[in-house]
Amino acid sequence: MEPKPTNLLSLITILFRWRKPVLLFTFFSGVLSIVVTLFMPDFYAAEAKFLAISPEQSRPENLFGGTEQIRYYGGEEDIDRLLIIAESNVIIDEMVDSFQLYKNYKINPASPKAHFKVRKKFSSYYTVEKTDRDAISLIIEDKNPELAAQMVQYAGFLIDEKAKKLIKDGYSKMIYSLNTGIAEKQLEIKILGDSLSKTRKKYNLFNTKTQSEIISEQFDVVKSEYIRSNARLNNLKTGGNIPKDTIQYLEAEAEGLKAELDTLERRVTMLNEGQLTLNELEVRYYAYIEQISQEKQRLKLLYSAQNANIPALLEMETAEIPLMKSRPKRSFIVLGAILGAFLLSIFVVITLDRYKEINWKEVLHDK
Repeated sequence: MEPKPTNLLSLITILFRWRKPVLLFTFFSGVLSIVVTLFMPDFYAAEAKFLAISPEQSRPENLFGGTEQIRYYGGEEDIDRLLIIAESNVIIDEMVDSFQLYKNYKINPASPKAHFKVRKKFSSYYTVEKTDRDAISLIIEDKNPELAAQMVQYAGFLIDEKAKKLIKDGYSKMIYSLNTGIAEKQLEIKILGDSLSKTRKKYNLFNTKTQSEIISEQFDVVKSEYIRSNARLNNLKTGGNIPKDTIQYLEAEAEGLKAELDTLERRVTMLNEGQLTLNELEVRYYAYIEQISQEKQRLKLLYSAQNANIPALLEMETAEIPLMKSRPKRSFIVLGAILGAFLLSIFVVITLDRYKEINWKEVLHDK
């Protein structure tokens, strides 16, 4: 049998005929929702708001009056970094341990999935987000309003400490790298110092500038004397009537000057060779000393930056103990239950009334 045609008048007729069951079902649903909501615990939401501080303030070059213009408040990247820290399991686990949330949420810590459950439970009461004005809003709900406020304050402290630790860990890596580099350069300086000492000993060089001036002066003097001695010897040889022993004496004197001149030439050659090697070693030696001096200065700045207590979060609104509950909204729940029960009952009675004359056996077995 086909269902009866449906129009507005027929629907009103059906509802009027079924008005008592509809009203009774709606009434009892409303009463049941009121009873259920009365047993639902009240939750209180504590909120604090923070501003992100720019990490540029903790840079070593900016701690002591750097010329670079720095931002006081953090930008999008800084806010996102703080949100990631706030939502991390490190913060959640610290909150769980600090406030004994296993006991508070009635979760047995010995159960297999207790750790997962307590994290999930806390996360359902924990909200951290960026506001429209680039602030960070931190909200925690709990049945105890005082505990909710305490947890918000402590969560803000943990986020700030974790953010500062990440920055200081970065400085620690830089400090370690600088110390390693300084140690390597100090080793090079020791090796170069030994090479300088051996080079000076090998070439008999101690004060290259003074020695160079003295040897050059001696060389010029001996060379001049040698030239004069040779010239006088040649004149005497060509002049005749010169005693033989005088000629021999002058020849011996010229040979002595020549030997002294050769010695000075060798010393000049050695001086030049040694001075070139010595200069190369000294350039590297003093370059390493200068680098170490600069790196030690940089190291002092890094230690100062690491020890500086510059916050990552600026609290602009302290968490107060909430006086009004945040949920449950009992009136909305009851009204929603009543409306849902009313609509459901209308749908059921219309369906039953319009299709009650259908022979469902025939419909189901119709081939």
